[in-house]
Amino acid sequence: MFRIQLYLYSVLTAMWIFQYEPLMAAKNVSSATSLQVLTFVQLIVIGSILLYSGILERSKHRNSVIRGTLILRIIISALLFIVEFPTVFIVGFLIYQVGAVGCDIFYESLLLEEASKKRLDFGKYRMFGSLGYATSGFLVSGFLFLEFEVPILLILSVVINFILLFLNLKTPFSSRSSVEQGYDKKKMKLPLSALVFIFCCAVVTTLPGSFGYLFNGYLREQFSLPLQHVTLYVSVAVFIGSCISEVSAFYVVDRLIRKIGAKQVLFIGFLASIIRWALAIVSPNAVSFVAT
Repeated sequence: MFRIQLYLYSVLTAMWIFQYEPLMAAKNVSSATSLQVLTFVQLIVIGSILLYSGILERSKHRNSVIRGTLILRIIISALLFIVEFPTVFIVGFLIYQVGAVGCDIFYESLLLEEASKKRLDFGKYRMFGSLGYATSGFLVSGFLFLEFEVPILLILSVVINFILLFLNLKTPFSSRSSVEQGYDKKKMKLPLSALVFIFCCAVVTTLPGSFGYLFNGYLREQFSLPLQHVTLYVSVAVFIGSCISEVSAFYVVDRLIRKIGAKQVLFIGFLASIIRWALAIVSPNAVSFVAT
């Protein structure tokens, strides 16, 4: 059940990120306004991470938190499908992010804790998250090629969140909080070099996701592609990035770290990221851009 939940969570996350621009356009939100909204989305992401991490450490009612956010997501998704006013849509979209981003991180943290407690291989669970992220675009492309309008994705969001709510009711997490497991609560101070290194890692890993909000719009404006073709290109790009690379990484990277060391693997990752974005900048067409 946890694998299915992680898969569906990731489908939703990718759908809301990579279909951001089409959803805004479908609700008559201008490109300039959608960029401004995106700034607020990033601030909400940061705030939600801090909020939910605090809840994760202190609350014994973790399942109630998850169910509450899922109910919020269901209600907001339904309302966003109905509303026609751009301002109301923007407000609802931002509220959805409060119940989405933090909940996703909260859920994945609990899954890691649950897997550790039961001595399960977290990588093989997390792999289903990558599969969800990778295949979400093809699901969206299927709806668009069947000539459904973009707002139908909001109904899909309602359905998936309902399924997640049902699965959590059927297979809840244990109510014991991580604080009760006897770990040393003393705060450990990290040196500045370690903090800078962690920040650089965060930039490398989150930059693709942040760009994902603009991916559709960039392809449409830069290469003059219709929405259906753009969605398919994005689907292929996400599939390559998430399925082929991430899923294989769960089987390869762990062995590679043991063989050559973590620092060397991280250096390879940084170098590959620099090359990837450099190639993306000079890409002459949509195919080569997607290939990066």
